[in-house]
Amino acid sequence: MFFKQKLPATCFSGVLENRTTLKRGTGLVCLDFDEVNSTSSLIQKLSNSKYILATWISPSGNGVKAIVKIPIVNSKKDYKEYYNAVIDHYWKMGPDRTTSDVNRLCFESYDPNLIFNKNATRFNLRKKITVTETLYSSHKNKIYSEGSVVERLIRWWSKKYDYSSGNRNNSLFVLACSLSNFGVAKLTTEDLFGSFVDKDFGYEEILKIIDSAYKRAEFASKSFD
Repeated sequence: MFFKQKLPATCFSGVLENRTTLKRGTGLVCLDFDEVNSTSSLIQKLSNSKYILATWISPSGNGVKAIVKIPIVNSKKDYKEYYNAVIDHYWKMGPDRTTSDVNRLCFESYDPNLIFNKNATRFNLRKKITVTETLYSSHKNKIYSEGSVVERLIRWWSKKYDYSSGNRNNSLFVLACSLSNFGVAKLTTEDLFGSFVDKDFGYEEILKIIDSAYKRAEFASKSFD
C-alpha cells in the first residue's frame, strides 16, 4: 500500500546507526499479524497474554501489531534467539515469521483503542538459531548486517538481470526471492522496492510481486559462504 510510505515509522527493537548497526537493544519485540479475519478478536486474545505490553490495529486496517517485552540485548544474534522463542509462543495466532530483524521498520498507525499493559511480564525464554538463520562469511566468520546483504544482492542482481519494461516483473520477483532466501525482512524489501514505482508500474503491483516471492522463497535458507 503506497500510503504507508508517507507514514511515520520507528524501529521498536533497537537503537541503530544508519538503520543497520545495532548500538543497543530496547527490550522490545514487535509482532506483526497480517490479513486477520477478526482484528478485535485477535487483539483480545493477545491482551490476555501476560507478556504483551501493547497491541493495536496496523495501518492496513486488517492487521494487528503487538509488542512483547524481552531482556535488553547487545547483539542481533541474541535478539533473534529471543524473537524465535516469542514467535514459537504465539505461533498458533499466526504471526509473520519474516519480521525477525532487530532493525525492522514499523509504520505507525492511529488506534484510539490501543491496549497498553504497563505491568506486562518480561519474556525470558530464548531459542538458539540455526546456521541457516545466520548470515555469515565462512572465511571471515563475520555476521553481515541486513544493509550489507541488500547491497551485495543488488549488485549481483543488477549485473545479471535485465530490468526493462518487458522483464521488470520477473526481474523484481527474482530479486525479492533472493532477499527472502538471505533473510532480509519483508518490510525492508517493501521499502527498497518503493524506488521502482513508475507511472505504469504502481506500488500495489510491486507489493503483489513481493508477497508472491516471500511465499515462494524459503526465508533465511541461504548464506554467503
